Amino acid sequence: MRTIKVSATEARNNLFTLLNQVLYENTKVIITKADAKGEVVLIAKEEKDKEIKKRTSILNETFGTFKNVSLSAYTDNRLRGKRAKEYLNKVRKGNV
Repeated sequence: MRTIKVSATEARNNLFTLLNQVLYENTKVIITKADAKGEVVLIAKEEKDKEIKKRTSILNETFGTFKNVSLSAYTDNRLRGKRAKEYLNKVRKGNV
């Protein structure tokens, strides 16, 4: 996978070109902004799923922290709802 690093201005000016590179040319685009502390990464969903599985595998092999927790338990968006505290307690206890 090829990686390109661009400024936010370049990304704005070339958005559709960058999207096509991500979707069709197996490219990862890192967007930086001069006054921001973080970066934004554009990556195709399929590659993102592969990356999540790879990281999960590494965690399971090295620490075993998530051996009894399904992948969906920590990749879904339920943590933003009203019942986030209850759900997190279930995950901690392995009841998910």
